[in-house]
Amino acid sequence: WCRGQDSNLRSTTHSDLNAAPLTAREPLLGLPTNGIPYFRMANQKSMGVAGQVMVQGTGFEPAKHYALGPKPSPFDHSGTPALYRAGDFTSIRQRLGWSHPHRVITGRSGPMFDNMARIGVVGLGNWGTALAYVWCEDGHNVLGWTIEQEVYETMMTDGENSKYLPGYQIPKMQATMELSDITSECEIVVLALPSGVILSVVDDLIPHLRPSHVLIDLAKGLAPSEEGGSGMISDAIERRLQDAGKSNPVVVMTGPTIAPEVAQGVMTTALVACHDRSVADRIAERLSTGNLILKAADDPIGAELWGAYKNTVALACGLVDGLHPGGGDNLKAALVLSGFSEGIMLLEAMGAESGTAFGPAGIGDLYVTSTSPRSRNRTLGEKLGSGLSLEDSQGEMHMVAEGVRACRMFNNRARRLGVAVPFISALEGLLDGDISVEDAVHSMVDSYEG
Repeated sequence: WCRGQDSNLRSTTHSDLNAAPLTAREPLLGLPTNGIPYFRMANQKSMGVAGQVMVQGTGFEPAKHYALGPKPSPFDHSGTPALYRAGDFTSIRQRLGWSHPHRVITGRSGPMFDNMARIGVVGLGNWGTALAYVWCEDGHNVLGWTIEQEVYETMMTDGENSKYLPGYQIPKMQATMELSDITSECEIVVLALPSGVILSVVDDLIPHLRPSHVLIDLAKGLAPSEEGGSGMISDAIERRLQDAGKSNPVVVMTGPTIAPEVAQGVMTTALVACHDRSVADRIAERLSTGNLILKAADDPIGAELWGAYKNTVALACGLVDGLHPGGGDNLKAALVLSGFSEGIMLLEAMGAESGTAFGPAGIGDLYVTSTSPRSRNRTLGEKLGSGLSLEDSQGEMHMVAEGVRACRMFNNRARRLGVAVPFISALEGLLDGDISVEDAVHSMVDSYEG
């Protein structure tokens, strides 16, 4: 089962790890920013097709990088793109499980000239695995990185992440425990990590980044207070990049995205936000699927703030399920109203644009996280509401619920800004054991002033 792996389960070379080589190094997100396509010509002999083919880049990478060509693979030791004659394609793909070369190609069409992406998913938890699954199903070439040996083993042996997304076979996705494999084989790097660890992984990732890499931040939380700046994880990532002399785009992806539903093919919308709107537009176009609809925006601060804040409201709504197992929808509605109203006031003071509150990252994500039985934060709140301590409640969960950390960080930020947040303060009082569940819920409902 560990073909191409050493005894420590870390990948050796990616050609050993992956029978389907991810060889291309050209950028992949559409048109270059200056409107003039970068290209590299391949002759008839090397391409195996009549005439010439233009490989089009995106403008994220300087033109000089195109002279390097793709990384050699077991299928192409000459350093030219691993493209085959149309007549050979079916047998090669069936025999080796090889996927389409992931380039934007103009000038020819055919079964091997598809506009697909090379995506690296860093973190194979519930959400990262669900995204990897739907992107693989959509024809993209996906490589996943995990630090968990259990996850790596089941992906290699069964093609399934039985710990975080059981029941979904992903035979087209390769897995690795070597972070540098992600940067060497992929151009879009998806950071599907909890907010408490994402920055340490980014520190390890940055030395391996090329100018063509685009980073997508999925973390729904705030950076530690010692990071300074705006307090946003995406901002902390950008400052790290700047300190390292790099300028890779950072995109925030958030919204009402319950992972198992995404994997099931339930139609889902999410927001992709970047300071450079053109980058967000291209990511939305490239990574949307038939059932995962990505909307572009240019307010990454607001998107990230709402992605973190909604977890506090979900915790509060979960308390109701613990207190009143047979009902409580009226009370949940009151809590959503109080929490959402306080969020609008606090997050605008922290830099969010007002309109973001009413989109997928705001009320959309807040609604689904507060009501879904699959929501981790609502589930944690339910355990607290049933009488369990915070420590015992967290001990019963094997996935991270970000709401506890978010509650404390928003309360700290509100105190520094001089903003009154009775809803968040009551929730933190409960988490600290200072007030009862009933008193916390009453205070949160009473915090709404209309």
